[in-house]
Parts: sequence; C-alpha cells; structure tokens
Amino acid sequence: MPAATIGFFSSSTNANWMRPDASDEWTRLYASNPATWSQQPTPLFYFMLEQLGDRARGLSVLEAGCGYGRDALALADHGMQVLGVDVAGNAIAAAQGRAEQRKSPAEFACLDLGEVEGTFDVVYAANLYQVMDAETRSRFRRIVYGLLRPRGFFFLMSLSTSDPDDFGRGVPVPNEENTFRREKLLHFCTEEELRGDFGTFEIHALKERAYDEPHAGGAVHHHISWFLMARKP
Repeated sequence: MPAATIGFFSSSTNANWMRPDASDEWTRLYASNPATWSQQPTPLFYFMLEQLGDRARGLSVLEAGCGYGRDALALADHGMQVLGVDVAGNAIAAAQGRAEQRKSPAEFACLDLGEVEGTFDVVYAANLYQVMDAETRSRFRRIVYGLLRPRGFFFLMSLSTSDPDDFGRGVPVPNEENTFRREKLLHFCTEEELRGDFGTFEIHALKERAYDEPHAGGAVHHHISWFLMARKP
C-alpha cells in the first residue's frame, strides 16, 4: 500500500452505512474481550488462497470489518497490499499494535466502509454480512460493488441456515427471515439468497463448509458457513 494511503479516505455519500449503534456495539464487544476469537485467520483466508493461488500476490485488498486484524495480517504476510477498516476504534488500535509488533505492511483505519474512497482488486468480508439487517446488507452490496475495480474479486464468508451452534437461537427479528437476536443480531443465509443478493456479480464459487472456530478462553464453536468468490464484470 502506498505511503499516502490517507488518499483512500474521505467522506462520501455512502458514509454511515451501518446502523447508528453499530460502532458502540462493537466497541463494547472488543472492550470486554480484545481478541474474542482466535489469533489465527478465519477459514475465508484459506478459501481465498485456494481460489486465487499465486494470483493473490500483489493484489490490493480492502478488508471490511477487519476487527483486530487476524485476516488482514495473514493476507499481508502472503504478499497482498492490505487496508483493514472497522468501526470499532479499540479493535483498530489492537490491529495496529499487532502490525507494529510483526513489522507488517498491513494498514488499518477506524472508518465506516462508506467513508473509504478509491478502488481495490479485492474486497474481503469475513463474518460481517451475517451481523447486518436487510437494509444494511443492501447498502453494503452497493458500496462493495463501487469499491471494486473492473474484474475485481469479492470474497465473503457468512453463516448458513445449516449452522449447528447458532441458527434458531435468540429472538426472531420481525420481518427478517432467518434472523435472530441475542447479544447481537445474526442473519443466516441460504444459497438461493446469496445468488440473488450478488446477482450483479459473476459468481465463480459458492460453497457451504463446516469448520471449528476457537474462541478466547478455550471454547470451540462448530459452524457451517457459505464461502463466496464473486467477480465484478
């Protein structure tokens, strides 16, 4: 990423695309546990390498909802130019600290996705789509499309309705199919939904996979998610 990365950031008509309370909600989560999940990258990182192989090296990647940087740092370690953004300032501070310790070229900024300008070879979103309501997901898709260069790649990982640990737990959200609220909102996708949502893209791969997700404190959650690789025409 060029040193003048600040040129990618400025306000835009897409600013504040998430719910008004999203920043506070995620800041509280990271305050209670700065590394809620494992320090290892999510399965989306391995899915992306599986799909792109050596083509990934040198690509510019925007990670939306990067949290404390576990995927962004792994992507940078594999030769990509990475910018991670998140609305939780404490998560970004943790990511920046980890980058400094590792002498990683990955860059991080506390920004709403709608505040990012410029275009990227890849937009990458692990476990973000599932915490959005329907209106926010719609805005997210429009913003992602605009942030991608022509023929750019979009990688998504989002919980499936087949998920054994979390699907159906909590209070159903009115007028939101397959969506529940406990500590936070969780939406669960079907293949049909994702193909419809991302119909403006070329879908190159859409796979449902099971995996284990270690959490802080030693607990291991068992999940099933959809993994999407799509390309802007």
